[in-house]
Amino acid sequence: MSFYCQLIALPEVRNLTSLSKTVIYALMKEGRFPRPVRISPRRVAWRLSDVRAWILARAGVVDEVSGDVAIKVLTLHQVLSITSLRKSTLYDLVSKGDFPNWLSLSNSRSGWLQHQVHDWIRQRVYRDGDFPECRPRVAKGSGGKCRQDLVA
Repeated sequence: MSFYCQLIALPEVRNLTSLSKTVIYALMKEGRFPRPVRISPRRVAWRLSDVRAWILARAGVVDEVSGDVAIKVLTLHQVLSITSLRKSTLYDLVSKGDFPNWLSLSNSRSGWLQHQVHDWIRQRVYRDGDFPECRPRVAKGSGGKCRQDLVA
């Protein structure tokens, strides 16, 4: 029986969680973050499945994570950049329940799940009456195909 477990190094763990090295090791010391596995005398790595499960647990998601699901946590700065919102507007939307709530990652760090932010953007762009210029347009004589379908 073969078993496959993808391992990731600290830079990838930091990228997925948006946590610093110091915070990751402090959370590990408290028993609140997955421990790495030793892969050589001087090197450790984390199981990708453990890091994903930790992120989902922070989000309150209890479903199993499939191996092909990409989970990434975005910082406030990244969310503001992606959405072009001001900080006050973002927090107003969160308080009204119109934007995904942030995850508390540690005592001093929080972030948003990337797929939730992208889902929110898609809902805003394709909502009836909003941003019609962002919808795929059907070209005349295209037989009902969208312009972007014709380019491919």
